[in-house]
Amino acid sequence: MQYSLCMYVKLNEIANLISGYSFRSALNSSKEGVRVLQAKDIRGSEITDTTKMSSIEKTFSSTNSYVQENDILLTSRGASFGSFPAAIFVSKETGVIASSSVYILRIKDTTLVLPDYISYYFNSFYGQKKLIEIARGSRIKNIPLKELAEITIPIPSLEKQCILANLSHNIIQQRELNEKRNIILGDLSDTIFREPQTL
Repeated sequence: MQYSLCMYVKLNEIANLISGYSFRSALNSSKEGVRVLQAKDIRGSEITDTTKMSSIEKTFSSTNSYVQENDILLTSRGASFGSFPAAIFVSKETGVIASSSVYILRIKDTTLVLPDYISYYFNSFYGQKKLIEIARGSRIKNIPLKELAEITIPIPSLEKQCILANLSHNIIQQRELNEKRNIILGDLSDTIFREPQTL
């Protein structure tokens, strides 16, 4: 099936949805062991660096919550509109496990649907609106996996998916670059403009 025209499909028709692993106790950070990808690690459009993630000295052979390259990681818990970000796992590192605060969306056929496009959709106003509509809870909201699977998503042609994903990626890169420039500018301004201390 080809998506030559924009059509709406349910998320579970184009992706396998996997819950993150539910740890029975608090994570005790360790330098060795399995790296744990949590909601706090979903920043920007891509996840490339796993070195700052928490690790746990344990193996989990009976779970399917291990992350693979090109998986979409979606935050499953949030407090308000815009607090359910998504990102693509682009690292080739194996042995990274998603925690229960994250859903793994694994596209079934990447020749028809781009992971970057689906990630872009969920980060957009329309995607966040869909997520907040199905979220449950008062203060901290949770997205039920069953209802997430039933969300309908517009799927344009592969060419348009690529254009939207690339534009979104460029915008995010520019935003991150501007944030770094603002930090440098602020530090430089503080150094120059700060009044000298009197003895």
